[in-house]
Amino acid sequence: MRLIALILAGCAASTLNWSTPGHSEPAAQAAAAEQRLAHISVVEMGSGSPVVLIPGLSSPRAVWDGIAPKLAANHKVYLVQVNGFGGDDPGANLKPGVLDGAVSDLHFYLAEHKAAPARVIGHSMGGLIALMLAKAHPGDTAAVMTVDSLPYVGDIFVPGATVAKLEPQAKAMRDQMAASFGKP
Repeated sequence: MRLIALILAGCAASTLNWSTPGHSEPAAQAAAAEQRLAHISVVEMGSGSPVVLIPGLSSPRAVWDGIAPKLAANHKVYLVQVNGFGGDDPGANLKPGVLDGAVSDLHFYLAEHKAAPARVIGHSMGGLIALMLAKAHPGDTAAVMTVDSLPYVGDIFVPGATVAKLEPQAKAMRDQMAASFGKP
């Protein structure tokens, strides 16, 4: 229960503290080395039972700054960032398959670091990644929590939308994010 209370408090705080790519990270987080895979990068902090934090669409891992240090007092926290979000190099994410790639990378990372099963918490698109991980690799997750996540975000833009109707918008969003790489 204490973990859930900490997470909920942090989620509430993080929604008030949306960070920009120039946001400074806490000292404990900044000291940890980033480990980069094809679709995600991960920064670790703390020790104890594993907790994975995944930010939402176009958000850096810094959105978890309000809760990550508190969780790291009793847990090994894995702060994920989807490559290309938060101003870093998009790498393999310039091609289709970002979500599947993120799930695959996260599964590999958890196995390599013997961190499964972990509690996985995702915000928005990160919640979808968490759910996809649990479905594809049930042994990787001890529990999943989604924050402000929708099962199909397309309905926000066009109620009753199909994938085909939203493909042009998705491509435009991807192109816009790719064009912003390396710019403040």
